Amino acid sequence: MRAALEWILCAARHERVPVYALFERLIDPLAPRWTPRRPPQKTGAFFAFYLRPVSGVLFCALFLGAVAAISELYLYVYLGRLLDWMATYPAGSNKADFLSEHTGEL
Repeated sequence: MRAALEWILCAARHERVPVYALFERLIDPLAPRWTPRRPPQKTGAFFAFYLRPVSGVLFCALFLGAVAAISELYLYVYLGRLLDWMATYPAGSNKADFLSEHTGEL
């Protein structure tokens, strides 16, 4: 609780919060990455022009988001299977029998 309060007070005083320091160092917005020139006119080339300097961080964020989405999907599939097993099992049966029958899947 005290750590959370200190974090809130740090954020309120606009001090550097250690958690944010890592993310602040990932991309330097003021680093000279290219010579100034006119950006491309086509939409895809325009996005590629401005996203190229941060492509590594962008790829990592997309990859981790995809892993999280797929994990959540499989969690719901597993819960659906578990509910199907429980629905087909007789209501008056012993719980130990259910666990012994489905130990491999659980």
